[in-house]
Amino acid sequence: MKTVRRTLQLALLAGCVLAGSANVTHARSSADEVTSARQDREVTPERARFVRELRREVDGEYDRFYSRRGYWPLWVVDGEVTGAATALIRHLETVQLDGLNPRLFDTEELSEKLYDARTGDAKEQAEAEIALSRAFTRYVQALGQESGEVAYYSDTVRPGARTVSGILRRAALAEDFDTYVAEMGWMHPLYVALRRILAESSPDDYNQIVIVNGPLLRTGDEGVRVRRLRERLSLSEGDVFDEDLRDALAAFQRSRNLTADGTLGPQTVAALNSTARRTDPAAIRRNMARAAELPGPDRRHILVNAASQTLSYYDGGKEIGRMRVIVGSQNTPTPMMAGLLSVATLNPYWNVPVDLVERIIAPAVLRGNSLDAMGYEVLSDWTADAEKLNWRNVDWRGAANGATELRVRELPGSGNAMGSVKYMFPNDQGIYLHDTDNRALFRRDDRFISNGCVRLEDAAALGEWLFGTMPEAEGDAPEQHVTIPDPVPVYITYMTAEPTADGRIAYYDDTYNRDTAPVYVWQ
Repeated sequence: MKTVRRTLQLALLAGCVLAGSANVTHARSSADEVTSARQDREVTPERARFVRELRREVDGEYDRFYSRRGYWPLWVVDGEVTGAATALIRHLETVQLDGLNPRLFDTEELSEKLYDARTGDAKEQAEAEIALSRAFTRYVQALGQESGEVAYYSDTVRPGARTVSGILRRAALAEDFDTYVAEMGWMHPLYVALRRILAESSPDDYNQIVIVNGPLLRTGDEGVRVRRLRERLSLSEGDVFDEDLRDALAAFQRSRNLTADGTLGPQTVAALNSTARRTDPAAIRRNMARAAELPGPDRRHILVNAASQTLSYYDGGKEIGRMRVIVGSQNTPTPMMAGLLSVATLNPYWNVPVDLVERIIAPAVLRGNSLDAMGYEVLSDWTADAEKLNWRNVDWRGAANGATELRVRELPGSGNAMGSVKYMFPNDQGIYLHDTDNRALFRRDDRFISNGCVRLEDAAALGEWLFGTMPEAEGDAPEQHVTIPDPVPVYITYMTAEPTADGRIAYYDDTYNRDTAPVYVWQ
């Protein structure tokens, strides 16, 4: 009987939404405007009773939020249940998709409160109003929990920095509150898209013809992986890599804008699997957890996805631009981290990693090469006040055998590994975004080749987006710092499953071996 009543309640609520929610308006600009917008509404006896009841129900941060808006409701307006209320309950009924325990939210009780609000008096409407606000803020906060994978270098970029009043105020300022809740307008668009795909998927969507990673395959090779590849490309059975397979593979590569060489490397494997595995539930859930730590649409930000070797920049919840990047190798992976991009450095130095000094610079000097001629200098230490040393008096033999650590940096100018600019955000891992002089590397499909920093395909385009106009260096002086007027958050993540514009999922190789932990699903 309880299930039947629940069905009737939801049907009644849905009918109320269709009948009344279109006329409900919400503030768009500030809390003050919210209050003033209510002042010209007629204060009927029913509204006055509702305000009295709501004031009895709220306390703490909830009271601070509602008092600033004259106790005007969000969810139950003039006795009508808004579309946002039913949308919230639908989200809470499917929190397993979010990796949350469904027992955290009593949707049966919430539905009953909404039913009572529609058919009851001001007291029941006020009880429903505050119950929905409490459930909503609890849901938003639960989605913002940190996973432990990401190192944060500014409290302002943490996902957990969501107060009750901040959550409600941001929601109240949405242009369309019903749409904001229905489309999870506080979450990053990548998260929303992944959740929708997971919700709409079925077991039949998971195509099992997946090519596993392994050695490069080319014409003449044989084996199980060749057999799977032939099956994946709808060729005749067999385990030999023949010319037909080469041609079919090259055609597929051309269709995905990959180098059409007819050989099977890691990027082609990833592309094949991205179209075969339409929905891989475990991969989607794992990457939803990563996307949950990204900011909502209201925050301008930069997103580096090391798994796809791309950088995107977002404004107003829209991807404004995208470029290829070069990221860390398997031995020196680019870390998952977030901070505030605050400075662009023009004509930058490049501090050569100690291992490269040992393997490349020191042996070159010992062979008789001049450090000056190579465009480098050696410093006394790693501090900001380090002094330049006479490179001829340095223990290069000790540096070559690892007994001595030297700070060597490349001078700015043509050929500098940093290119013309590097974009800095404070962190203790020495990671930043920078230009590069080697443009040919961006034509490669496999760009896991840096020492951890992120090299940009188009550093000038990013600068134009950050500043409006790309700053220019004033002469040849090194390390010219230009402050970004409004620091922009940068998030370096690792999305091995990413939604595409056509509603599918692109899967990428787990190059850094970070996808090994099992994914728990609440039942």
